[in-house]
Amino acid sequence: AHLEAVTSQVPDEFNLGLQQVKALRVPHDMAYPPLPVLDKDALSGEELTALAAAQPQGAIDLDQQPRTVEVKAGAVIIATGWKPYDAAKLDVLGYNDSPDVIANVELERLASLSGPTGGKIQRPSDGAEPRRVAFVQCAGSRDVNNLPYCSAVCCMGSLKQARYVREQLPEAEVTIFYIDIRTIGRHEEFYYELLQDEKVNFVKGKVATVNREGEELQLQVEDTVGGKLLKESFDLVVLATGVVPNNADEPLPGADVETDDYGFIVPGAERNGIYAVGCARRPTEVSRSVKDATAAVLKAIQDVRR
Repeated sequence: AHLEAVTSQVPDEFNLGLQQVKALRVPHDMAYPPLPVLDKDALSGEELTALAAAQPQGAIDLDQQPRTVEVKAGAVIIATGWKPYDAAKLDVLGYNDSPDVIANVELERLASLSGPTGGKIQRPSDGAEPRRVAFVQCAGSRDVNNLPYCSAVCCMGSLKQARYVREQLPEAEVTIFYIDIRTIGRHEEFYYELLQDEKVNFVKGKVATVNREGEELQLQVEDTVGGKLLKESFDLVVLATGVVPNNADEPLPGADVETDDYGFIVPGAERNGIYAVGCARRPTEVSRSVKDATAAVLKAIQDVRR
């Protein structure tokens, strides 16, 4: 009943703003604990009055404030994770000029059954199925003006997402523009399999610009293998934006450890009892993050037992 009393909407943070959701809602299907959250500032006066009268009395605390909690621990594991690089900073790649230039994390939400389109890959501008899709690798990564480092997971992410497109849209053509394809270990086979797909084209070259031409997006890129300048048009452009540690913009709470210029914890900087895992240490994928976590938990247990 409380949820029904609210009709005001806000951008859906979980789905990266690709849709609107109610100001009072359960954040997403996999939220744990599965409790509602409230964006109070978005509510109308009538909605505030209705929620203030919610029963039982005090069921909704509209005056709740942030609080600091102190916890004593024998060990600390820093698993603060990552966020995608802000594609809006990539002016020349068209993200701010067309809704059909999206970031890789946004395509991931479009392809998800719990996403804003129920898993349907489509152009945000008009909902049409894209006929030609471009993946722009190293969008911000390996770039002295943005992220100087390789973000490690972008190549495999785009290869996976290219399969999403081909499986869902059999007639669609995919082009992947890359500097180097970096697929570590057994992932190399995943890359080789995609090379056999006649509707997937790989072009070695860094995309210089993405410009909107009517309903199409025109990419200008130097083909470093063919030695020529290419201009090609696409319906949908996916920017493989890089990995930024969540603690890049704010200090780690209660952890006196050294970070590098980008916010990653410096290798060997962890003190006894404090360990970093996953993208708090360096850009990495899920499987390596799990291995990191397993090792850190073992070290933490040993510290506590000592």
